Amino acid sequence: MVAKLNPYLNFNGQAAEALAFYKESLDGEVTDLRHWRDMPGADPASATGGMVMHSELKLGGGLVMLSDSAPDCPGPERGGNASVCLHYEDVPAMEAAFVKMSEGATVDCPMGDSFWGARFGMLTDRFGVSWLFHGPMPKGA
Repeated sequence: MVAKLNPYLNFNGQAAEALAFYKESLDGEVTDLRHWRDMPGADPASATGGMVMHSELKLGGGLVMLSDSAPDCPGPERGGNASVCLHYEDVPAMEAAFVKMSEGATVDCPMGDSFWGARFGMLTDRFGVSWLFHGPMPKGA
């Protein structure tokens, strides 16, 4: 049985920028940050030395992991068939995070009330990651 599930987002040299953006936009906490230069035998002066080897961002009770592609492995393609879904109980906090995350993003589905009884919005951020925002429908809606 799986004990935990954590999304792992891969970038081509933008992991540090994405980590800072997500931390600020989603009110997260960076709990781990390692660079390729920290790996045993790595050349700290190499072009990839300052790139992120592994990082962890605590969001509520969950954890999102981020890294830049390994120097000797091909990088990921932007977009794809996966999304990160953020579940909120506090609708104003969710809407504020959606606005912050919309900076430089493509809003795929504007924030609004859904037919299934939730407040929902969806965007693809400036790094090519798809995010879903899901929260309770405001009372009386």
